Amino acid sequence: MNINFLFHKVGLPYYHNELDDILNYYRENFNQGSFLVPVGAISSLDRLRALSDNRLFFISADKAFCSLQEMAGSDDKPHIVFHDGCFSLMANFDFIGRYIQKLGGDVVLNPGYSELPIFLCVLGQSFCNLPETTMVNYQFNQHFDVSDFLNVKNKIVADIDNLTFQEIIGILKFSYWDTEVFMLLATRFGDLVGHVSSAYYPEVQIGLEEVYKNYYHLQENNNVLFSIGYVYHSMRNFCKAILYYERSLVYINNFSNTYLNIGLCHYYSKSNTEAVRYLECALLIDPDNEYAKEWLGKILNF
Repeated sequence: MNINFLFHKVGLPYYHNELDDILNYYRENFNQGSFLVPVGAISSLDRLRALSDNRLFFISADKAFCSLQEMAGSDDKPHIVFHDGCFSLMANFDFIGRYIQKLGGDVVLNPGYSELPIFLCVLGQSFCNLPETTMVNYQFNQHFDVSDFLNVKNKIVADIDNLTFQEIIGILKFSYWDTEVFMLLATRFGDLVGHVSSAYYPEVQIGLEEVYKNYYHLQENNNVLFSIGYVYHSMRNFCKAILYYERSLVYINNFSNTYLNIGLCHYYSKSNTEAVRYLECALLIDPDNEYAKEWLGKILNF
């Protein structure tokens, strides 16, 4: 796809509304470079304002410009990013914030050095009167935001094979049992959890249920439910393991090892008939599954 830009000299008034005041501010304070006027976002805000009778709380997180300084010296043409059949442009939180303030609203725009800046605005209220919201924003967005967490997480996970059980628990708790972080650690976590004291198991179970609450299935998702089942399996909680293995089959029903593991859970639960049935299912999907062959032979020849 080729994109061509045509440049036209324009003057004020241009939009004939509050946006012209912001354009004039940009003209007086902006040096060389380019910026985008987020007319789509502003139109959406206007619709929400109408629906809410101008009483609105709005939060957004995106790759965005948060100040004129960040846009200064940018290319004359907007930077467009293409990904998987669609495209995106940098958001302009600075412009949206100034628009909200023109309407009498209040804005909190977190520092632009963040890789994922977070923008909050309120209409019909002031953040001075919302101390709990302000405190939470400071704690999770300004003091230590998602970019800070990802930098720390990536550094730690780079040495994943040497992480201890307690270190993995700490990372997962620090992430509030985030599903993506869990998937990065699930194999190592499952390998270690079977070798620690069962005194840790109640805390692990609470965490696994939090992972499940945070889980939202997408077509390309990793098999999160299988991994939860695997950790329960390693804890010898076979009922819970079977529950999550079967939940995973709702979304991914062609993975031989899911049937294999359900079969093993039934075997250890003294239910050989069900074990044989699931092991046979595993071999129907993958006739070369050596573990399924081995365990099926053991049970049938017992």
